[in-house]
Amino acid sequence: EEETDNSDLEKMDNHQLHELLKSLDEKEAEKIHENNRKRLIRAISLIRNNDSNKTDMLAKQTHSYFYPKEEIRIFYLDINRETLYENINRRVVQMMEDGLVDEVKNLLNKYDLSLTARQGIGYKEVISYLNNEIGYDECVALIQKRTRNYAKRQVTFFKNQFDYLESYSSKEELISLIKSL
Repeated sequence: EEETDNSDLEKMDNHQLHELLKSLDEKEAEKIHENNRKRLIRAISLIRNNDSNKTDMLAKQTHSYFYPKEEIRIFYLDINRETLYENINRRVVQMMEDGLVDEVKNLLNKYDLSLTARQGIGYKEVISYLNNEIGYDECVALIQKRTRNYAKRQVTFFKNQFDYLESYSSKEELISLIKSL
């Protein structure tokens, strides 16, 4: 199936894109900020390529699994948020001590990193640090904050993705269970 030509979208400003999306899918337009150009274009393209808006597609969507749920078990380590965040903060400090700044420097010298690669958590902040836009402590704090935010989104996704999730609050409990299988 051939994709619709969306080159006209690149010529529009953010407000025009947002208004177009609003006319095609008001609910989706409410979720996307006018300045989030990439998501606006993606939402409009999705509508054009599928002859349906995202709101309608989600309403029709059913989750059919390619395996019988009864035959699979998904274990989930659900440690409390405070402990998770402490672990993340410690891990970021360790990554910095282990040479994250030098790693990013070497990558920048060796490769022409794509915009996407430059936006990765840790890379984005270290690049700002190397460009003297932020100090070392702010760099570490931003990596910690963005990693915590990412972890929170992962937890939310995981908990909402599977209705047959087996949750455990300690590594020891989970390891013990797995050993007994």
